[in-house]
Amino acid sequence: MVDQVRGQLVELLGLRGCRFEHGTLLGRHPRLEQDGSVTVCRARLDLDKGGWPSEEIELRASAGGRYLGRFILQPQPGAVPSLQARPVAVSLADHVGAALDTAGPVIIR
Repeated sequence: MVDQVRGQLVELLGLRGCRFEHGTLLGRHPRLEQDGSVTVCRARLDLDKGGWPSEEIELRASAGGRYLGRFILQPQPGAVPSLQARPVAVSLADHVGAALDTAGPVIIR
């Protein structure tokens, strides 16, 4: 499911690339929020004026208030996803969070 959603996010948001990190919160990336806005250090960016930030953007996958992982979005220079597309992307990430939550812990061997 993660790979399917990753591909959907690339297409939906016009990204250069995207990867998923299980349960990692290292680094302070700009974040795509639940309402479709992007924040950097608690400041909201105006994507319509300035476009995506040039750095990678975090989209968290959680369920029941528990953080389970995140998609790292790699923006395409000059591309600005619509205000309608961004909450859809958040919803897709939430579905991944719910699926990971019901699947139980990941065991890496």
